Amino acid sequence: MMLRKNNPQNKNKVIFQFLLSYAIILLIPLFIQALSTTRMVNLIRDDTVHANLSILEESKAVIDSHIEEINNVTMQLAWNTKLKKLMASKQNIKESVWQIVDAQAELMPYFITNRFIEDLFIYMPNTNIILSPHVTYNRLPIFYDNLFRYDDMD
Repeated sequence: MMLRKNNPQNKNKVIFQFLLSYAIILLIPLFIQALSTTRMVNLIRDDTVHANLSILEESKAVIDSHIEEINNVTMQLAWNTKLKKLMASKQNIKESVWQIVDAQAELMPYFITNRFIEDLFIYMPNTNIILSPHVTYNRLPIFYDNLFRYDDMD
């Protein structure tokens, strides 16, 4: 019987088979983990997109209802005969005090019944009067200084 010598080729072959089997054993769980992670990322992304689209659609519905509400108030104000009469008037504020008080009384229901509109202002270009349910301005600079003052603008 003849003893085999340690052949370096046989030694390399055994090491290669060992490494290959370990690599396969390590790669199988790694491959499964990669597949499950990819699937989980896709699932989370799809759920997030769906949830965000639902929120956007709900926001769109709320904004659309507010715009519709503003349009309704605008149309009602446009057809209000007392406001039309006051807007067509060229009298100054002292001559039309009772018309202004009457117009303010006409504006109050729009202000009270509408939960979306915080305040409303009607500008009358013939007389330079700004009318709201609470106050009347007959000078535009006072109106802008008190209500719509911007820090960067004079």
